[in-house]
Amino acid sequence: QEPKSTAQPAVPDDTTLIIVPGIVFDRKFHRIGFGKGFYDRYFSKYPCGAAKAAVCYGFQLLDEIPSDDHDIPVDAIITPGTELFR
Repeated sequence: QEPKSTAQPAVPDDTTLIIVPGIVFDRKFHRIGFGKGFYDRYFSKYPCGAAKAAVCYGFQLLDEIPSDDHDIPVDAIITPGTELFR
């Protein structure tokens, strides 16, 4: 669920780790989420040094998926037996 519009945003800094959900990821660190762009908008609004990591199963990691210019990639993808870092 997305936060209510009255909620105060958590403002990340360079000590923040953000676990980013998704349905599928690729080896270029792109992701397909749940279709509303919440995380991309959040990362655009609060650009900082926060680390963005995704945790997924191996079958969710593909060689390449479609992405747009406004999509913000994650910094790390962790699957059982595989860790990828940008």
